[in-house]
Amino acid sequence: MGQHSLMKKQFVKDLFIKWNCTVIERTIYTIATSVALLLLIDNWKFIYLYPLWSINATDGVLWWVFSFTHLIAWSFIYGGAILMDIPELIGIKQVYYNVMDWMDPLSYKSKSLQKLYRNMRHPSFIGFLLIFWICPLMTLDRVLLSSLLSIYMYSSWKTSPSDYEYQQDQFIRKKYSLQ
Repeated sequence: MGQHSLMKKQFVKDLFIKWNCTVIERTIYTIATSVALLLLIDNWKFIYLYPLWSINATDGVLWWVFSFTHLIAWSFIYGGAILMDIPELIGIKQVYYNVMDWMDPLSYKSKSLQKLYRNMRHPSFIGFLLIFWICPLMTLDRVLLSSLLSIYMYSSWKTSPSDYEYQQDQFIRKKYSLQ
């Protein structure tokens, strides 16, 4: 989260402008995020000593509850990634548009969507929160990660009623087009 927030600061953006490589800013941002996640995963230390809760969910109804919740959460994560325009999210589209001498891909999107992206770029984080918090074994390391992600989302997302109205309108339009 620190790397993610640091690279969004204005002084970092100014460095990309100074080095004349703004077109690959998103690609570098995505690669740096991937490296940070890889380091986190490779160096993660489990703390099983004092579990906050431990629920026996090896079979029966509880197993289905946890499995179904995780299935819904992962579906939300993957579905959200597809809806978010993956090539643009990882920076490939920006490079392609630059090579084709077109404007930035974000400039072709509606002002309402641009505002929503500024206020809440990763709606799939909700799926990760479900996965982190709804689990049969909550260890200290997991509660730390879950808490930090929850605090990060709460402090970073600045959604407004107009963002909600935009999403509701888009949902109705998609639903109507599929009928």
